[in-house]
Amino acid sequence: MTPANSRMRVFENWDTSLKVPALFLLMMSMALIRDQHLMPLLPCIAAILFIASGLPLSLLLSRFRAPVVFLLFVSAFLILFSEGDALIRFGPVALKSQGAILALNTCVRVLSVITIGIIMINTTPLSGLSAKLKRMLIPHILVDIGIMTGRYIMV
Repeated sequence: MTPANSRMRVFENWDTSLKVPALFLLMMSMALIRDQHLMPLLPCIAAILFIASGLPLSLLLSRFRAPVVFLLFVSAFLILFSEGDALIRFGPVALKSQGAILALNTCVRVLSVITIGIIMINTTPLSGLSAKLKRMLIPHILVDIGIMTGRYIMV
């Protein structure tokens, strides 16, 4: 058994009824943190869990393509059109400090939550994930649509 396989088994051997709610609560807590001092912990926690999952880095990078493009547009909008002091001026265009902080916080949150979601989806069998989500009183139609959408996006 290689070290990567033994690490991957840590998340795969977790009971689905414990893993899904635990990772979901972690994702929600990452999204709802308001204290700026805790922001550097989010990517650290996500990185530690990703390394512990044993998933290949290429998987993570391939899943980040679409969100990163979206985040670039959101970040540019926040930096250009938010309140605050101008960091840099290029004629009528000013890059704002408040917008830069907000854009950085947004990127850290979104990428950390996506990383945890990737870990949850790729270390849980699809049938187990579907059954657990239905048992968590999420409407059956939403679970089925989500599973089918995820399946076809991968194709």
